[in-house]
Amino acid sequence: PPSLVMCRFFLYNSSLASPLPLSHMLLNPSHSIIVQSYEAKERKVSYDLPPALNADGCGIGWYPTQESEPVVLVSVLPAWSAGNMRRAAEGLKGTAVLAHVRAAPVGSAICEQNCHPFYDPVSGVLFAHNGHVAGFAQHRKDVVSALPADIFNQIQGTTDSEYAFALIRAAARARGNEGRLTPDALVDAVCDAIDTLEVLPGTAGSLLNFALATKDVIAVTRYVIGGTSAGASLYYAVDKSGLSECGRFLHQDEVRPRCSLVASEPVTSMAEEWCPVPSSSLLLIERSTDRSFLIPIDPSSRSAATTA
Repeated sequence: PPSLVMCRFFLYNSSLASPLPLSHMLLNPSHSIIVQSYEAKERKVSYDLPPALNADGCGIGWYPTQESEPVVLVSVLPAWSAGNMRRAAEGLKGTAVLAHVRAAPVGSAICEQNCHPFYDPVSGVLFAHNGHVAGFAQHRKDVVSALPADIFNQIQGTTDSEYAFALIRAAARARGNEGRLTPDALVDAVCDAIDTLEVLPGTAGSLLNFALATKDVIAVTRYVIGGTSAGASLYYAVDKSGLSECGRFLHQDEVRPRCSLVASEPVTSMAEEWCPVPSSSLLLIERSTDRSFLIPIDPSSRSAATTA
């Protein structure tokens, strides 16, 4: 059967000091994350899920200021009918936001504990996932065996995504990185967690589009274990001057504030503003400057970061 691509996510960051209304990012775009909850265009088809529908819960995590902790709000309702989400978007402001709409596989519980994003106050990481860990139901025990007891005990839901997030935190600890993760420590932890999933039984074909945010950076991955396909769709916004400067400095013209946008699907209709994130890569964005860097997800070449 075709690969399962669960969910859609959207990330926005502004390096301006003044927060912007969340409605600008979540409600106003023509193909907003809320529209994608009922009219997704690029989610791969599976036999048991309507390809356009992401109706099994939603969530947003936003940073009211550059220095604040994120606030997380989740709902088991579809995004189009989750009134608290719309009211939050209409009434609140933020300098960054991570939004997610969920398509649950058959048999997966629809509950708040399974709704993204997830937040870990110890590491300071906000996390969401688009994709799936192949063979997770059959090999959950192998994932659990890779986790320290205290990190395992913090898991509240049943999704492969939350277990993948736990693997990232465990990988950070294994390198001696306790507490808030620096940008370098975050990149290392994400790549190490992917390495762990690579060698677990049955994970070939796993689609690992991770979205992570801290006070310092945003990191997103586009990766397929085994490299069997290009992976789940993932884009970032580019300057209107054209693709030759593909995301070098995002949206710095006089019309728009300086900002970065990353999304499972473009949220605007202007194709020239968006560029696919390459497969097997991690896009790292400095929140204070919106400078972006593309890092290969390959243990032999992680140091070869290039400005995106």
